[in-house]
This record gives sequence, C-alpha cells and structure tokens, in this order.
Amino acid sequence: MVLRRVDSTTYYDTLPGLAHECGDIWRNLPAFGTLGQESCCGIIITPACDLSWQKSDTLTYLPIIPLRSFFSMDAALPGLVEKLVAALGVIPCETTVSWTGNSYIVPPEDEIARLESDLKAFRSAQQRSAKINSAIDRVLAGADILRCIRDSELIQIPSDKLFALYGSEWGKIKERIVQNSYSPALHFLPHDRQDLVFSAVPNHSVVLFRYPITIPVRVLSRAQESADASWTHSLDLMSLAPALRVAFGNARPVKLAALKPAFLADLLTRFSALYNRVGSPDFSAQTVETYVQEVDG
Repeated sequence: MVLRRVDSTTYYDTLPGLAHECGDIWRNLPAFGTLGQESCCGIIITPACDLSWQKSDTLTYLPIIPLRSFFSMDAALPGLVEKLVAALGVIPCETTVSWTGNSYIVPPEDEIARLESDLKAFRSAQQRSAKINSAIDRVLAGADILRCIRDSELIQIPSDKLFALYGSEWGKIKERIVQNSYSPALHFLPHDRQDLVFSAVPNHSVVLFRYPITIPVRVLSRAQESADASWTHSLDLMSLAPALRVAFGNARPVKLAALKPAFLADLLTRFSALYNRVGSPDFSAQTVETYVQEVDG
C-alpha cells in the first residue's frame, strides 16, 4: 500500500463556496491592534452546525501569521530570554541589563543599547575565545530581535538573526513548529502555493490559538456580495459601531480558501484542548527537588 504524500496541495480547498463554513480562510480581517498591524488572514472556527443553521450572529476567527513573524511577538520572549541569559552566563563581562520576573516585559531601550555597547567594548579590548565570541554574537542577535518585539510591529524576523540566536537549535525549532510539537498555542499551516493575488496562506504560517477574534457575521456576508469599489458604501449601509467601521474600512475581506476537513479536525481538537484544560498549580522547585530525593528513599 502506497501512502499518499501530504503537502500543501492536500491541505486546502482553493475554491470555497459562498456559504460561511468552519475552516474558511479570509484575507483582510481586522486584527484590532493585537498584532501590530491593521489586518490579517484568519481561519473561521465557529461551529459548523451554528453556521449551517444560521444560529450564530457572530463569526470567530484565529489569526494566521508567517512562521518567522511569531518571533517578533511577546509570545516569543520567554524562549528568547532563556537563550540570552544562557549566553550571558558564558561571557565574563558585567552587564546592566535586568530581566524582570515577568518574562513578557522587554527591557528598556537604554538597557539594550548599553548591553550592546558593553559587549562590543569587552570584545574589542582583547582577543577572546571562539566560545565567548559566539556567545557575544548570540546576545547581539537577540538584542536586535528584542527591539523588533519592543516596536510591537509584526515582521518576519530574518532567518540569519534567528540562526545567530538559536544556533543549531533553530533547525529543530522549525521542525517542531511544522510538526505541531513546539507550542500548544500554535498550529502550523503550509504555504498554499497559489499566486499571491489568490493566496490565502502565502507563507509557511502559524495559527495563533491565543488570539481569537469575534465579529458580526453580517459583515462578512455583505463582503461576499460587494465589490472592492463599493465596499465603503456597503459599510455605511450596515450602520456598524464606529470601532468596527474603522476596523473594516481599510479593505474588503475576501474568502480565498478553506482548510480541508481532515486537517480542520486536528486544528479544532488542539484549539479546544488548549482551553479545556482544568490545570493545577505547579510544584515549587524546592518541592520538586524534595520529591525527587524521596523517590529513592
């Protein structure tokens, strides 16, 4: 038996119907300031039964962003900080940068600039070992990425910067993201290989499970019936709340594809699992150490 190869061509229906469906992928959906950009692509996750029987007056979607853009978000900070702290531990140079207990807060710009200045001065003072130079390069690359995160603008971090920070681990990180084992809050979608004007997923991308957005269903219904030239007039006819009117005013949303059922089921299962966890407080490090010692007691 020959297994069918799974790639981008098996992921998407590139000719979706007019009716609203769970799994529809739209372009020009508003991000409402959550992603550092005005609009995004998004995948509809409102239950299929609610849509088919018109029982919902709203649609909920999850933003889709290019894979490397994830590393310009606050969500990437904990991993970045971990690599920076480890690299700084290799460099025998006092630095003034301080990491707060909240790993989602970026250090001030003056601290980042001072860190770069201190490390460059330390390296130029005398010849350093390859290990120390490598650690310095890692921290400097991390400082550049920190600035991108501080700017709160969603951008694709250059691959060379990510490789400089993560080293050989970068290959493993990409592999884990593609296999959906990197984070329970991300879901990988491959490039759909369509021409850019028709593309719903123009880059290898990730779905952001922690950023669900809900909008009135009538807005996308009207978008299906409107042309780009008449979109402003269509918005006026709907008498939307001012914030919604502004959010949709930049461009008419367009449905370009739908995720096929087999792959949609996996996405929805992982999304539901993230929010259905009951969870419990973690043991403290001291308690863990005590229990580990008691196992052999």
